[in-house]
Amino acid sequence: MLLASCIPGSSNYDGTGDLRLRPVTYSSLPGWNADGHASALASFLVSCGPISRQSARENFGPTPAFGRVGKWQAICRRAQRVRTTDQAAKIFFENSFEPYAVGGTGTFTGYYEVAVRGSRSRRGAYQFPVYGTPSDLQHPYYSRAQIDSGALAGRGLEILYLASVADVFLLHVQGSGAISLPDGSVTRVSFSGHNGRGFKSISSAMRAAGYNSEIEGATMLDYRRWLNQNPRQAVSIIQANPRYIFFAEHNNSGPLGALGVPLTPGRSLAIDKSYIGLGTPIYLNTYFADPDANDDPTRLRRLVIAQDTGSAIKGPVRGDFYWGTGEEALKYAGRMKEQGSYTLLLPR
Repeated sequence: MLLASCIPGSSNYDGTGDLRLRPVTYSSLPGWNADGHASALASFLVSCGPISRQSARENFGPTPAFGRVGKWQAICRRAQRVRTTDQAAKIFFENSFEPYAVGGTGTFTGYYEVAVRGSRSRRGAYQFPVYGTPSDLQHPYYSRAQIDSGALAGRGLEILYLASVADVFLLHVQGSGAISLPDGSVTRVSFSGHNGRGFKSISSAMRAAGYNSEIEGATMLDYRRWLNQNPRQAVSIIQANPRYIFFAEHNNSGPLGALGVPLTPGRSLAIDKSYIGLGTPIYLNTYFADPDANDDPTRLRRLVIAQDTGSAIKGPVRGDFYWGTGEEALKYAGRMKEQGSYTLLLPR
């Protein structure tokens, strides 16, 4: 946990907490001048909606380093008057925030919004339900195996039905989806709760079941392929994870993150909110595997906004980069697992 000595304006912070902040300059951030700051500003402005509804006297983040909400609300008001050019947006960020490098490196992964076909009724291939949040939800609740065996059947909680175990798996892992319906329309669902059970990854479940050779170097694309090719075994593998995700339907332009706003492809980051306040601008410095260049590591230096969280996103330097919707986004998200670092932009 941060101490008061790391409030912006201090020379350094090397306290006993896990999050170590060091003031730096914008000129020291590699790639800063070349970034598309107008896109980052647009994503930041989306975050200003929920920020404006918070109490001005509250702390913005988990520690005093982030300041009061009122200071962020003043920055949001200024942001609304900025011209939508990269240069104007860049000047806005530099004038409004001071950069603080977070000590250490961590793991950065990618995620995306699942795009699959579904139905509002159970028919044909569409046999696997997507459930809304039960009114009697408490922690712990029914396990995944119990729910799959019918513990919630007949209660009218089914929002949609999908065509495969693999589709349900991806939806639960990613936490959001764009579902194409038989009439040609598209609806969206986003995470609305879970059953309070522990999480077990598919990789550990497959290892425990003896599928070591199938998962060597596996990506999300590999797991989906394996689940589709082995539907009978897939059920037991997925049920080895007792955690179950519930969803809510919405008609927003994109998936909703933990901040309650639609995520922006290439500009939204999921973080651990016990260390970083939702809505914080973060300059990310990591890599991604480029599927169009033999998966060669490619630099990813980008100003992003902390707009989401995730059960696997834990620690002071940890992030999940949002790539967008559908198969093209999955090509990048499913391959991303790299080391990197980041710099927080905190109010001057």
